[in-house]
Amino acid sequence: MRVVHSRIYILLFGLAFFAPSAQSNEDCTFSVAGVLESVKRIAEQFPGALIDDEQIRATWVLDNGDLEFYSEGGCHDLGGAAGRVTRMPERRNPEAVRAVIVELAQKFLQDPEAKLVLDAFEIGSDETDAIDSKEFIYINHPFGEIVVTHTFADGSDTVEVAWPIL
Repeated sequence: MRVVHSRIYILLFGLAFFAPSAQSNEDCTFSVAGVLESVKRIAEQFPGALIDDEQIRATWVLDNGDLEFYSEGGCHDLGGAAGRVTRMPERRNPEAVRAVIVELAQKFLQDPEAKLVLDAFEIGSDETDAIDSKEFIYINHPFGEIVVTHTFADGSDTVEVAWPIL
């Protein structure tokens, strides 16, 4: 059941973040312009952001060369996503993935969502799954789940956390 649910959730989040043109539909609750303004407000908090208006995404190149990003999207349900891409010779181990998740949560999530992440790791209430070469961590949220995706391909290790925005 978890695998089917995972694939549906991943598909929905993928549609929300990688097809922003679908947001321009007049039937959507959230406007592209409004969501973009929200991303720009986040970007203002951290210097050096590059804004991609089409992807509704802010990206930073960190001092060590890592890329961090923040995006929002959705038509009827708004969600946020933040991630870090690191060039590495091999995949991060689970402890290193969790360390990145905690950093991203403390930086980009609102306090209640960040606390859910920290508490889930502390008490072990998170669930893990793997589909193909992707690893997932699921954390309960009152309006769905906080979903972490971890991938490694072509020397790039990516950790992304996605959550519902209330």
